Amino acid sequence: MARILLNYSSSDVRLFFRIFFVVAFILINLLGTKCLAVRAKLRLLQRRTVPLPYMTSWLGSFDSLYALRVVKTLPGGWLSLLMIFAYLLNLSSDFTSALIKSVPVHDRCQFGTGLVVSSALIELVPWNGAPYTVVSQAQTTSLLNDGLKGVYKKANRDINFSADANDLLGGWHCDRNSLELDYPWDVSVNDIVTSLQQHDLLYDTPYAVSASIGNTSHLVVLDTSVGENVGTVFDVRFSVDITPYGNVTKHMQSYQCTLDDTYGYLQPIQEMIHSQDTLKNWAEMFQGSVYEGTGTPASNNTGGILEQTLNSMTMVAGGDNYLLNTAHSSETQGCLTQRTHILWELLMLSGLTLLLLAFLLLFWLGMVIRLKVLSGRMNVEDARWIQENTPTGNFGWMAQAVRESHRPRAVQVKTADLKHWHFGGSSEGAGGLWITNKATHSNVAEETISLRPSSAL
Repeated sequence: MARILLNYSSSDVRLFFRIFFVVAFILINLLGTKCLAVRAKLRLLQRRTVPLPYMTSWLGSFDSLYALRVVKTLPGGWLSLLMIFAYLLNLSSDFTSALIKSVPVHDRCQFGTGLVVSSALIELVPWNGAPYTVVSQAQTTSLLNDGLKGVYKKANRDINFSADANDLLGGWHCDRNSLELDYPWDVSVNDIVTSLQQHDLLYDTPYAVSASIGNTSHLVVLDTSVGENVGTVFDVRFSVDITPYGNVTKHMQSYQCTLDDTYGYLQPIQEMIHSQDTLKNWAEMFQGSVYEGTGTPASNNTGGILEQTLNSMTMVAGGDNYLLNTAHSSETQGCLTQRTHILWELLMLSGLTLLLLAFLLLFWLGMVIRLKVLSGRMNVEDARWIQENTPTGNFGWMAQAVRESHRPRAVQVKTADLKHWHFGGSSEGAGGLWITNKATHSNVAEETISLRPSSAL
């Protein structure tokens, strides 16, 4: 199932849904109360009594559940099921913050200023400047952001950089040779290099770099396929001692590195580079990259590190060792940006809330139309009195209590007994609308009762 991502901050989206649910449940409470009131008036217009629990206002909180225990029946009849449903929806809406998350996604961002690979002007590629640091870190940043590694069209210090296929010109690939050789700790570097050449693990012009603290350690030997020649593409071979110390048997791993020039754009850059002299200058950079420091073995990702360093060397050459290029500032590069992820559960919760609101609105409108039709078929004053004096809510029942206080005798009623009482016309001949325990239809023809009290309050 596809994710729903919005290009708005998660805080703004949370605020929107919080306001939506607050407004929606206010409207649900208002419409629910109106539905209960109109339904009661319809029954009264039909000369029927209304069960007292049906004449509650909309219970929009835990009261919708607690009322079941108090009155031993559904307050509001079947509408109480909607009250409980609305309460559960309202309760669930309080957890919207858990259903809205800020997630990183791949996008294209404006490039700005940086190194742009666009020329082939450097024979001896410098290794000790800020451009190398930036392009090397750009590859690390891209990998950390689930992007691609390689020779980029452009690079800068953007911490959200995440390269995609549109950013790549190609890249170096270093394949590990299955032949690995061991040498006693006291064998000279020259003898090791000669042996590696004899096993076709190096070319004809190798260059070795190592640490010598008592014994030789951290030996790295590198070589170019074209020797001193310039004006042609080249491959690179490496042999790396993976052991941490100089007084242990040396275990040499070898790699064959080739440049994948995807679009043919890197060939002029390679042809310009004096590969032998450049690799000699970069030898300690390669060596320092594959170890974690003094007394440490070579990295398990030696091949990947060699690739990254060769990629950096190529970008520095193609970018003319210059970081302040603004010629492509309006172009884009791959990046990670924050998007707001909305879970489907939140949409379902919102949809159910809107569905309930729409149902109550249509139900209320339908009953209002029916109420108007019935009102037109009976005495205008009776209809008006029912419309104005049918108790709904606390204040309506306060007014009814005042009317009831004029009745001649008091009745003791427990809360749990309310389900046996109704509101409507009384058969005791008192006239008006009263609370009664007679769950019957008023016999208008025989009793000819007035729905209005004999005297105004």
